Amino acid sequence: MNEEASSRLGAAASPRRAKAEDAEALAHLFAAAFLSDPIMDWIARLGPKRTSGLEAFFFRLLYKQAIPAGEVWMSDDGAACAIWLPPGLSA
Repeated sequence: MNEEASSRLGAAASPRRAKAEDAEALAHLFAAAFLSDPIMDWIARLGPKRTSGLEAFFFRLLYKQAIPAGEVWMSDDGAACAIWLPPGLSA
């Protein structure tokens, strides 16, 4: 394993709860991760505005719902993140 991979693995091994100020960076992370996912065609059409549409979707999800629910975990470097939405949280 190279040094960069080892560093990222170490960062991901000690997650912290995300804060509201992390929402924008995490929205970029999730938009990049799901950019090619065909399920996302339901949320953001293919084309030049797809990335910004996905970023807006993930920002709203993170900032308005997921982070306030308290179960968004991320690495300190922002390269890894997991979201859990509790049952009954309205969309």
